[in-house]
Amino acid sequence: MDGFNQRKLAFEAKYHHDEEMMFRVTSRRNHLFGLWIAQDILGYDEEAAEAYAQMVISIYFSSAGDAGLISKIHFDLEKIQIDCSQHRLEKALLNCHDQAREEIALEEGIV
Repeated sequence: MDGFNQRKLAFEAKYHHDEEMMFRVTSRRNHLFGLWIAQDILGYDEEAAEAYAQMVISIYFSSAGDAGLISKIHFDLEKIQIDCSQHRLEKALLNCHDQAREEIALEEGIV
């Protein structure tokens, strides 16, 4: 195998790894975000919070990404008369993203 093909395979492997990591970070972030809403905003117990977090993960994949997730959660909270701005939800989602990235990096031994 020549150098060009080796380099091509290395780039493909890196791309595959990066995509897998992004998927893992996004899934973990959505789980953490769901737990935050369930426990801190809605006051759910651990079991109900876990169920809510799983629902948030499914909302993300069935909606239009981050914007769809934020809109759906905001709408649902307004419907039960809980005041939580979209900005607060977006900020929490970013915080959860940072936390998820750090957790996965620790698991992978990257840090």
